[in-house]
Amino acid sequence: MARTREMLLLPLLACLALLGCSDAAMDDKYRVNLRVFYRAFCPACQWFVGDPLLELVRNEQFRNIVNLKLIPAAGMSDHDGQLNCEGGPLECTGHKWQACVIDQYKSDVVKYLGTIACIEGSESGHAGDWDTKVRNCLTPEQLQEVRSCFESKSESLLRDYIKKDESGNVQWMPYTIVEQKVLGSATQAVSLQELQTNVCSSYKGPKKYYPEVCESLSGAQTQFAPDDGEQLAPKVPGKTVDTKTDEEEFESAVKEEVKESGKVRLDVFWRAFCPGCMAFISKPLLRLLSDEQFQDIIDFRPVPAAGTYFDSSGNFVCNKGLVECIGHKWLSCVIEEFPKLGEMAEHLACLESKENKGVTWDFIINKCFSGSAHTKMQKCFDNKSVDLLKKHIAQRDKLELQWVPYVLVNGATIGDARHGISYKMLTEEVCKAYSGSVELRPLACQPKRLRNDDTTDVAKESEEPAIKPCPPKKTGTTGPVSYQDAPGMGMRKQLDTDVGEQGVKLNAGAAETGSSSPARSLVLPIICFVVVGGIAMRLSGGHKKDA
Repeated sequence: MARTREMLLLPLLACLALLGCSDAAMDDKYRVNLRVFYRAFCPACQWFVGDPLLELVRNEQFRNIVNLKLIPAAGMSDHDGQLNCEGGPLECTGHKWQACVIDQYKSDVVKYLGTIACIEGSESGHAGDWDTKVRNCLTPEQLQEVRSCFESKSESLLRDYIKKDESGNVQWMPYTIVEQKVLGSATQAVSLQELQTNVCSSYKGPKKYYPEVCESLSGAQTQFAPDDGEQLAPKVPGKTVDTKTDEEEFESAVKEEVKESGKVRLDVFWRAFCPGCMAFISKPLLRLLSDEQFQDIIDFRPVPAAGTYFDSSGNFVCNKGLVECIGHKWLSCVIEEFPKLGEMAEHLACLESKENKGVTWDFIINKCFSGSAHTKMQKCFDNKSVDLLKKHIAQRDKLELQWVPYVLVNGATIGDARHGISYKMLTEEVCKAYSGSVELRPLACQPKRLRNDDTTDVAKESEEPAIKPCPPKKTGTTGPVSYQDAPGMGMRKQLDTDVGEQGVKLNAGAAETGSSSPARSLVLPIICFVVVGGIAMRLSGGHKKDA
């Protein structure tokens, strides 16, 4: 098991190492200081570290001019030699692991930040299960080195953060400072575009190192230090996305192809472990492709490469780090090794099951494959997965994906960024797009009056609501990008009591309220009865008096 995990992680970690070592030499006095205070268990911190910050650092032009200091100790304090964290001891454990990752790989910012993003991500394990997380994000050799730091000097590293950087005094988290300027607020997240804009406007070095994207950003710097003979930074190759091929051209080309085949072309672009993708693949898509009648009329084109692209050295980079890249390689092997639609759909659904969250790819592959199928998958992963994923990226580059899963029927997009695709919608779109022989038309596509009595009426069939797609993702590493506000952004709060104790108190309160509700429900009728009775007696007494 350990050997397999090592085989999975080594190629990707090597890619990160190569990327980190490619930084051009530049005088440190010109670098823009960027400090980020964050804490584990903070949704906004997870988002910021694993998304905009990681994207900034992956861009070689920005990496060349930024001096990043990542501080995993926000909200911490040191009282009488005891380290305290807002989220309790488990959070402190996470801070210790992450401080050691940073210390161990401090000379390679891409490597340590990518590892931190992996540890903070939900794909590497459940929150608080740090042993599983570090095993999934480090090779055995790296884990041994980091564990040695964890046991010997992790607490001293955190105390330095608390004392020298005053990490316990930040007003919210993540707390981001570019030079002396604080970005964001307690209610406003910091996007990649805002981060880039402030780095650009703070840069005072030679113009030859100035990132190209800065030219189009508001507040970009216009005054530079003179070029004093420093070594020229290598130019970053352009994006691999073919900007000449838009969705209209793609749809037109697909339609010509469809005319010849007579089948309905179904393209699906997705990311591993995206909630909307998992729901679509394991439910509507599986159900459609398991139907033999639809299998006969569909030309299925699965592309598990959304959010995956190349860095300046030609290595894979994924939005969610190493775990997602590994997943895309395994998914590519399923598509290659199991061409029969029904079998392929079952294996894809197994890999994308919601039950797989937080477990290793070793575990998932062993669960979904056995015997010769397992051998076939392992052989593909070891020998062909890199080339297969490259082909999928080339297919993905023909379109600018607005959301995932991104589904096209005969080249036309179905669904949108706010609404998932249900089985009913998927079936209807495939039926409408089919133009082949009447004999092959599925019964589900026939008019109601022509269906057999025992044929299921798709329109009336109950099904779970479609899951909302994952939010828009980046199409590159250099252009301005719009982001949604991060979840959980806001002022930090001190935890006065243990979370478990709070839960007990709340439950006890709820039980108390419930047990007294019957008695309370009798009070109002009794009061009304007494009042009405009293009025009746007074009126009756008045009548007798008049008599």
